[in-house]
Amino acid sequence: NRAVAISARNALSVLNTRQVRSGSSAARCSNASRLSRSVWRLEMSIGARFTKAVCPNAATYQVGCADCRRWPNSMWRNSPLRQVSVCLKIRPILCGPPHATKESSMNLHEYQSKRLFAEYGITVPKGIPAKSPNAAVDAAKELGGDLWVVKAQVHAGGRGKAGGVKLARTRDEVHQYAEEMLGRKLVTHQSGPDGLPVSVVYVESGSDIDRELYLSMLVDREVSRVAFIASAAGGMDIEQVAAETPEKIFTVSIAPDAGLQDYQARQLAFGLQLDKTQMRQFGALIKRMYQLYVECDASLVEVNPLIVTKGGDVVALDAKINIDGNALYRQPR
Repeated sequence: NRAVAISARNALSVLNTRQVRSGSSAARCSNASRLSRSVWRLEMSIGARFTKAVCPNAATYQVGCADCRRWPNSMWRNSPLRQVSVCLKIRPILCGPPHATKESSMNLHEYQSKRLFAEYGITVPKGIPAKSPNAAVDAAKELGGDLWVVKAQVHAGGRGKAGGVKLARTRDEVHQYAEEMLGRKLVTHQSGPDGLPVSVVYVESGSDIDRELYLSMLVDREVSRVAFIASAAGGMDIEQVAAETPEKIFTVSIAPDAGLQDYQARQLAFGLQLDKTQMRQFGALIKRMYQLYVECDASLVEVNPLIVTKGGDVVALDAKINIDGNALYRQPR
């Protein structure tokens, strides 16, 4: 198919020859800006990144891939790229449905994220979602033990400080905390003053915590790569750590052609001050986490906290996953 065969580089060369050579310097810059936007859309659709305009005096475009979908369809239909047979035929194949936008991203609840973690072999505590206080008590009975955590399921951080995470030592307390949370609005520093409604609580087996760490994956726009962000100072105060002691947070970028390498896993493990046994567990965890990120078209995977138990095991105590809205058509589940 000629539309797919023509590279963005060749398209840019043709368009530069046809349209950018004529006119004043200001006109050339204007033309270059329009062309660069069109070509950048094409290159982003095939996984590259266009950061230099045709004319040296034109602006540099470094917009996120999701943002390019904000341009109206008329810009694409009228794009000069169509003169070199790169047209709308390529868009549904490589960029997803025309209606996909950044606003259509899907944020998973903790219990949904942990279900995905478990599918990929990432160690998480046992837990059961519940939509009523009685269902929460039944979940506690099924889990067994004498210590449970009742967690409000909302798309906002800071639940612990806002009363959305409670430690229960009896089933009566499980019922009490679930009743207090369900049907109410939880107000956190990320939810806004109106808060977010709680329709589901997650009842989870208690964990014997020795250390709390932080680990996440996202796209680093500065280097156009997926990056791991980690810190040995995890837990509820990670925002404060980022603001006051950013040197405690470190980043490792992953080359898309090579994937996650063993030395990078060791680099992260050393930064988190793990011992040899924990390093092996951690290495397996982040490799599965990277696989999940790629295969599920995630835009964010966050574990806060990632804990080391008193028995020396590395466990994802929390989980947050955001799916790229422009890839939802590829994720039917």
